[in-house]
Amino acid sequence: MVNTNTNEIQINGLQKLADILAYCDMQTTENIMHGLRKELPQAAAKLSQSIVMFDDLANADEYGMKVLLKAVDLSELATALIGAPDNVVVNFAQNMSKNTVDDLKQEANFRKNSPRTAILKARERILSIAKELIRVNKLYITRPDDAVIY
Repeated sequence: MVNTNTNEIQINGLQKLADILAYCDMQTTENIMHGLRKELPQAAAKLSQSIVMFDDLANADEYGMKVLLKAVDLSELATALIGAPDNVVVNFAQNMSKNTVDDLKQEANFRKNSPRTAILKARERILSIAKELIRVNKLYITRPDDAVIY
């Protein structure tokens, strides 16, 4: 029997797309989300509630950020933060010592001309570590609407 409830089909379809995007590289995910925001903004908004993107690290908890920072190479972080939203950069910096922030700034200055592909690869590696920390309950992301997503 075919389900004719359009809302349920749409929600199931978005969940399947979220499951697929979990296996996609960051560039593919960004391209799909960009297209959805342009063509189907409501679907994009619902989908973004089901997936973790690099920008979500702006809303990661303090303990989780400290654990993530221990697992991430400073040069890779500097590359990943090139062109990142200010709130992402601030959340990382707030969980670092002043000396480490100074080192990060120097490294970022050195890497400021990194190609987009290098930036995306660095973000993807950091996000992969973050997702593993989420999976083992060592990192939590709380969206601005107070919804803990992971």
